[in-house]
Amino acid sequence: MNTNRTTPGTNGRGAARETPGADLRSSSSTNPSANPRAELRAIDADAHVVERPDTFTSRLSKAKWGDRRPHVRTHPETGLPTWVVDGVFGMPVAAPATAGWSEWPPSFPPTLEHVLPASFDAKARLRFMDENEIYAQLIYPSLGSYGAGDPELMGDPELMLACVHAYNDFLADWCGADRRRLYGIGFLPFWDVAESVRELERSKRLGHRGMRDDHAAQRLTHSPPRGTPARRGAPASVR
Repeated sequence: MNTNRTTPGTNGRGAARETPGADLRSSSSTNPSANPRAELRAIDADAHVVERPDTFTSRLSKAKWGDRRPHVRTHPETGLPTWVVDGVFGMPVAAPATAGWSEWPPSFPPTLEHVLPASFDAKARLRFMDENEIYAQLIYPSLGSYGAGDPELMGDPELMLACVHAYNDFLADWCGADRRRLYGIGFLPFWDVAESVRELERSKRLGHRGMRDDHAAQRLTHSPPRGTPARRGAPASVR
């Protein structure tokens, strides 16, 4: 097993040390000046959640969307549980969950049964954070296009918008395990400015701390070259 302390679902860069606001300061130290570190908290600024197979099927109508909903199916060639969006196979479910995996990339766990529970379970994530002295994490999606869809792939703005709403609802529920420590970074429906504004306002009410649109514009199997319009987006904070 890899002995590096990496965060489940992250790129392995670990946590960044910051001096956060008053709401993140220690409440356990009776004499903070005796231990300067007592006033600091480790904030992981690039953590990810590994989505469960029912992320969309439990939130989108089967009667209305059927198998067009993002769902998981066994890939006929690899035999791995894999995300399927509107009939197109994409990323294996456990591919982003490489923290603690015993082999080097590009190898990845075959199923969620082989990964750290903290990759996909919020309560397990909080325990992992306690064990590794991480106070809070910004939680980004792992499913590139699945959260908001790809207009050229799905071809249905109504379904794409429904996927955005479903994903942001899922992320809000996941971070609800402790909103003081889990900060959701949701998706925007990048193809529609008016809907993006509405979703930004809705996501603020859900408790998200930021939004992004660049991953939403990527295809399932590759990213556009850096510098193209789809890669120019950056997370926007929600205040």
